[in-house]
Amino acid sequence: MILIDGYRFQPPTRIEIKIYEEAAELYNNLSRENIDFINTTNIYYENYIGLIGFNSRRAPGREFDYLAINTSHRLLSNQELRRALNYAIDKESLVHNVFKNNYIVSSFPLAYGSYLYNSEDIENDHNINKARRILEDNGWSNGLEFELLVNENDIYRIYIAELIKMQLQEVGITINVRRVDDYTFERYLEYKNYEMLLTGSILPLYPDLNSFFGEGNIFNYYNEEVIDLLISINSIKDPNILKEKYGRIIEIYNEEMPFISLYFNANIIISNNSLRGNIVHNWHNILYNIHTWHIVHN
Repeated sequence: MILIDGYRFQPPTRIEIKIYEEAAELYNNLSRENIDFINTTNIYYENYIGLIGFNSRRAPGREFDYLAINTSHRLLSNQELRRALNYAIDKESLVHNVFKNNYIVSSFPLAYGSYLYNSEDIENDHNINKARRILEDNGWSNGLEFELLVNENDIYRIYIAELIKMQLQEVGITINVRRVDDYTFERYLEYKNYEMLLTGSILPLYPDLNSFFGEGNIFNYYNEEVIDLLISINSIKDPNILKEKYGRIIEIYNEEMPFISLYFNANIIISNNSLRGNIVHNWHNILYNIHTWHIVHN
């Protein structure tokens, strides 16, 4: 045992994994300090353990939600209109009102911590004045109306759809939220004959944007330069060149906005106060920097 700042700490020499059948049992053992930390995607964990005596840290999870836009639609084919929609949507408000600020706002599918993503490349944050200006400049100040599809069995996305409806009303766009069953929802995805649709994807463990920008994507979106970039990426090993290629895809995304990135679910680590160190993580590794962790006892 080594004395540091009046506390004794013990560096970790082994990891013991405990499995519990019930969530209540898991949280109870954390409260009693029978375990040091847990990893969860449950954003309502405070209902079990309260707010005091614990530290929590969030990282983006693999579940990525977005607003799909049919880019072959008569009006939605206009990229300026799609950019206006994006500016009008307050993602922070969506996450606050539906997910208690525990989900993580996203501006691009790679915004989960990938080295290929640079947040400085993204310039599409909520800006209602920019949205109104684009709509006014293009003669769309009033009268635009679209249908937004959502799966009737997904209560959270229904809440999100209704909030998006209210936000777009502020810039004069009417949204009719239509709730459909699983079969109907899948048929719209298959035939791509919707106007707007609220959905999501579980992202692969490696960076792959083909489902969003490649041929056959659900947005009816096609950009020849992006297709060429996606093909060239497959044979590139140099990380700097890869960042350059992905950076160009992000630039095109900002300009053309074929879909609107919304948020990631949260991968959460909760630890009791006795666990100290540089406790950070990502979806690949919840034990990142474990060599700095230690247990502190009074």
